[in-house]
Amino acid sequence: MTLSLLDFKNEVVIIAKAEDVPGIWFIPFSEEEMVVVVASDHPLAKKEAIFFKELADEPFIMKDKGSGTRKLVDRLFEQADCTPNILMEVSNSEFIKQLVHRGDGVSFLVQEAVAAEIAKGKLAAVPLKGNKLYLDVSIAYLENQILSPPAMAFLDILEKLQFSREMTPQGIGAFMAKILAQRRYKPDYRQSKRENS
Repeated sequence: MTLSLLDFKNEVVIIAKAEDVPGIWFIPFSEEEMVVVVASDHPLAKKEAIFFKELADEPFIMKDKGSGTRKLVDRLFEQADCTPNILMEVSNSEFIKQLVHRGDGVSFLVQEAVAAEIAKGKLAAVPLKGNKLYLDVSIAYLENQILSPPAMAFLDILEKLQFSREMTPQGIGAFMAKILAQRRYKPDYRQSKRENS
């Protein structure tokens, strides 16, 4: 995602901050809870909570190297003094969810990214014993770039969201889902006007 800034494809991005990148300005935005995701019929889905080391033998579908999620998970395996059994590395969360649902392996994803699948019983989140895990999410843009008016407006909205009552420390996913749900069910007044004319 930082490459999209450096390649001038995007002016402002919301990104899981993996590390400082020269020339990019990061503003801390939120923390997203990470969960172990398994197929709903996986043996681990029946457990109330597991130790991290129990994941060492599971085929793991990892986020690609360099991502914030990958760095967090690699650090967890290192702290647990075990090596992940990496089945494959994937950058797309939707594809990861499909693979996990199919029973190909387990993964770590942001809780809000799998909330719908968990609610429908397609996937299960397995709590880890100990502290919850959070991924730091930041707003990022190039330090020396003059932002366009739309980018400035977007940045202004994001900065206001940080201090909004709607925005909880772990709530960017939930907040965005709420916005999308409102847009999805908002009547198209232009359409109804055309139909009535």
